[in-house]
Amino acid sequence: MIKIFIGVLFCLLFLSDYIVLTLGLGSVFAGWREMISLLLVMWLLLRALASITARGTVNLEVGRSLLIVLFFAFLYLLFGDLSAGSVRMFRALAVPVFVGMAVAIWAQAVSTEKKLRHVYWSVLAMSVLTGMYALYQYLTISTAEQFWYWPLLSAKGYELQPYNSMRDGLPRISGFFTGTLEFSAVILNTAAMTLAVLLSGRNWSLTRRLLLGTAFVLLCGLIVIGSVRTAMIGLVCICAMLVVARVLRTAWLISLVGYLQFVGLTVAIFAYLSMGYTQDLSALDRERQWLHMYQVLNAHPMGYGFGSVGPGQPYWFDSFWLNLLATCGWVGALIMAGLILWYHKLVVIIVRDRPHASAWKNGLGNFVIASYPFFLSSFFFQSYTNSVVLYIFAIVVMVIIGENRRTKVELGSTDRSVSEN
Repeated sequence: MIKIFIGVLFCLLFLSDYIVLTLGLGSVFAGWREMISLLLVMWLLLRALASITARGTVNLEVGRSLLIVLFFAFLYLLFGDLSAGSVRMFRALAVPVFVGMAVAIWAQAVSTEKKLRHVYWSVLAMSVLTGMYALYQYLTISTAEQFWYWPLLSAKGYELQPYNSMRDGLPRISGFFTGTLEFSAVILNTAAMTLAVLLSGRNWSLTRRLLLGTAFVLLCGLIVIGSVRTAMIGLVCICAMLVVARVLRTAWLISLVGYLQFVGLTVAIFAYLSMGYTQDLSALDRERQWLHMYQVLNAHPMGYGFGSVGPGQPYWFDSFWLNLLATCGWVGALIMAGLILWYHKLVVIIVRDRPHASAWKNGLGNFVIASYPFFLSSFFFQSYTNSVVLYIFAIVVMVIIGENRRTKVELGSTDRSVSEN
């Protein structure tokens, strides 16, 4: 049952845009992720109520999950309103976390290894399917109007620019997504997961190694023809960090290298843009946007709120961090700092669990360690709004973190029982 749930979940994540636009099901289908989030919140509240009724206290694991929900609820009360734009921007931040929590919590009866295995094979299957369609686009499309989404979005009144879909006469492939950036980010994510899993399976059969190796090469090829510079840079950075994660054994040393990569890559990209090595207008505009944000924070310390930031709203930036700062002001800066510092906590949890973890948990744990610094850096230059990549990453992290917490609670209960006896 859990296998079917995870498979359907990732199928819907990858095909959501395609289904909504081609079948016109926006009014009845577009909110399925929000429905999962709502069901999760209701389930946590019922569990908390049952725990209080039975024992007079809230279950520790339920309490921790409720704290995450309350944090996002506080953000919405502080910076949100009842407009549709406010809800859209808020869900881009909160819903990936809620969906990740839902997978981790509702699949507690299944071992971490099985959960992670189901997640990986589902992601790989959908990435290969999407990649095959993208390769078909690359071979057959000669004008931007031939992309599946172009007439559908144009009919809805969106102003599409050909340079976003074509480059130097070649199509910027997108598969079942509506943009090449989303496609390349997902393929990069799957390639990183595949390499991490491949390197961790020491006792796997030759057939499985060949399968994973072939999938990795195929995904790398799709990244190259996707012509997204960020994905190409990310592939090199993540592969390098995977080597670091496997060679180094100390959490603080791995974290140090990760932070150095994050800072070094970010500074290098800003230096590249400021020194005039590129004439790409979209790339050059990112530097101007960051200079503008300094003025915004001085004039609006609490930001503009969720209702003013987002696609189609008065303010919209090509950066996840900029949109966070524009929405929440200096509170957003604190959240940004927290997400950066949290990397060390993740590394500590994953490294501490290595000796008794399975190949799947070690592999995808190394994937988290290796990809997190690149995500932090790319947040400076990509918006990732409602991105499938964030859902995949959140699900993997929540499964690993959730299992670690539950193990600690069980060990603590066992220790107390032994001491009492």
